[in-house]
Amino acid sequence: MSNMMVPPQFVDGSIVRQADLNTLSTDVDTLCQLTTGKTAASGVSLKPAVRVTLSSAQSIANQAGGTLEIVKWGTRVYDSDSMWSSFAPDHIVINTPGWYRVMAHVWWDSATGANTTSERIVQLFLNGILDWANVTASSSENITGSGAFIQTVTGIEHLGAGAALYVGVWQTSGAALNMLTNGTWGTSLTAVWEAPY
Repeated sequence: MSNMMVPPQFVDGSIVRQADLNTLSTDVDTLCQLTTGKTAASGVSLKPAVRVTLSSAQSIANQAGGTLEIVKWGTRVYDSDSMWSSFAPDHIVINTPGWYRVMAHVWWDSATGANTTSERIVQLFLNGILDWANVTASSSENITGSGAFIQTVTGIEHLGAGAALYVGVWQTSGAALNMLTNGTWGTSLTAVWEAPY
């Protein structure tokens, strides 16, 4: 017979001890927490992550001298950790502490007529909606044209359980201006767990 397999040979070596076996579940939980933010016992297979979008275009009033409007989300694209509720649509709540990558993405409709020059502001708020106390990231753009315009605000945030994230917007086109849905890549708020707290 040609090319016969050689049977494996075994040699004496170290034996796994009871103490090592007893720490195995702790080791597995530690690994799970480092990679997903949850213990193995919680049965979570995905990192905590959420994306919410508008269900339909949301009109934002001309706000020269006014205050920001808080976006009200209408559609859950994904939510692996129950962070968004349609009963409180203006924010998401963190359930698993950790470092999160957060992104607010706003797709502004075209301004029309004589009011094509304007300022647009998008802000991320943490644990409240006071401009001076709760803004964690901001984008301010001066627009001089009539085309649709996209703004994105991102941040890496150290968030405890119960932290709430809001998005505020402001525009001065001289008339009401819509934020557009445009599917899952239109106006949205995304938060993804990245590392342990």
